[in-house]
Amino acid sequence: VRGSFYSELDRWIAEKDTVSMKTPETSHLFERKEDPLTGVVSFWLKSGLADFHQQSLYFTAKSMTDDGRFLVFDACPDPFRKDRKGHEDTETRRKYVVDFLKDTVYPVGGSSIDGQIPFLDVKTDKLYYVGKDHMSICMCDLRANPSEETVLCRFPESILEGGSIRRMGTHLTLTRDRKKAFIDYSVDMGGGKHRWFLGLADFETGTMAKWAETDFCSNHAGLNPVDDALGLFAYEGCWRKPVKTADGRMESVPRPSDEVYPRMWLAHPNGRIEMQPSKIWNFATHENWADDGRGLYWSAYHGGTAYKDLASGAQRRVCPYWTIHSCLSGNDRYVVFDQWADNDGFRGCAWRVAFHNRMTGRCIAIHSYLPPIATKERQSPLHPDAHPQFVCDGRYVVATANDAKGRMNVAVTPVAELEKITSDPATAPISQRLPLDWKAGDVAYCEVVADCARLQSQGLVPVPPVRAVVAWATYGVTAHLPQGDRQLPVEAFIGGDAKPMETVLRFNVPPAATGLTLVVNAPGPFEPFD
Repeated sequence: VRGSFYSELDRWIAEKDTVSMKTPETSHLFERKEDPLTGVVSFWLKSGLADFHQQSLYFTAKSMTDDGRFLVFDACPDPFRKDRKGHEDTETRRKYVVDFLKDTVYPVGGSSIDGQIPFLDVKTDKLYYVGKDHMSICMCDLRANPSEETVLCRFPESILEGGSIRRMGTHLTLTRDRKKAFIDYSVDMGGGKHRWFLGLADFETGTMAKWAETDFCSNHAGLNPVDDALGLFAYEGCWRKPVKTADGRMESVPRPSDEVYPRMWLAHPNGRIEMQPSKIWNFATHENWADDGRGLYWSAYHGGTAYKDLASGAQRRVCPYWTIHSCLSGNDRYVVFDQWADNDGFRGCAWRVAFHNRMTGRCIAIHSYLPPIATKERQSPLHPDAHPQFVCDGRYVVATANDAKGRMNVAVTPVAELEKITSDPATAPISQRLPLDWKAGDVAYCEVVADCARLQSQGLVPVPPVRAVVAWATYGVTAHLPQGDRQLPVEAFIGGDAKPMETVLRFNVPPAATGLTLVVNAPGPFEPFD
């Protein structure tokens, strides 16, 4: 009877908490902002609640819990601010949390937590992170006592193989039972030599089961969400290649473009590691597991966002626009991504954040222009990228958003409105068809530059600002064949050498084609390029 009573009491409290809990839309801690170009509404954490800079977690960590109660973020002073002696502040990032039930902000974690990338268990509202000594794993329970630090385990010096710890865990991921963590760690062996390891840390025994050692800088390790025996990690700095000179010295040179770009790797407990080449654009960065663990996705830069299915090995493009960081929604329907707004990337540059609806092939900017907070000559010592991510079981997009006063802040955007704008037929731009200057017998591989500015001047593309306008026109190519018209798979690139309003289209032409037509605002999702 006692157990039944308290179970009923817990249920009543939980229901009451859900009713009284605030949201980003209703909390007094947030302010409503509308993008001046697209009209997309976001809710920004008010400036200065924690510190000068306030930013979301790295996109692999998820900044908000699924129950909608907690939003974890980083905060720190202005690193360019000088004290009375003329010294600039050092980076002193600290974790904070918005508690929507109490509608307040307070520091989270114990003395060990800092600017590192933690693991937020979005189901149990617990935050896991590496201890200050880099030889322990800690946890804080956001529901019970967010400021209390529990040391889950400490590792013996023997795991360092006689060296000293240089870095423990780029960002943590945990096994399904939350009793172990998949970790990349770097060991300084002295004399400029380093060793890189991957392993599974056991919280109960304090031991490290080593999976593999690499002879290159391996980091960004992440465990598959549904398979505790499969890890993903990155070869950091692989854009350069170590080579031996004629006199026997080793030096680093740019990697030839015709070599497979070796960024992504899979790891297994038996020590086996497998490179995962990107067949789309031969480039990969900022890789991550899909939420269901059935595949992995990555930014292929000008190749868009790519996805690999583990079962079949097939790769496909899930977003055609060039990206720096991207995040695939848990239902596989949407992609949110960021890119340099001024086509010039550096620490503290201007950013753009956009939402791509894979079901309709339409895209809209959430933040059409986030101004720079630094200069290329004097870059920010922080990691001030937008890092957009789907959170709260897909209800919101969270991103770091720069303001006009040079501050970073946390912006939360409801996904329902983004879905509506990119799905509603009433908001869809009108599709137009233009003949391409191509004759039968021309090359079978084509590249076409579509100039959005010129098409706007002809009334073929909506001119901003219009609330429902997509951030970019979408394009397709139709081939005219004896048996009828056929829409071709098209690669669409925005950025790189293209001008701000240009899109470069690349496609193969069927041998029997008698003509080609450019379709502006082509309906339907983009298909992968063959």
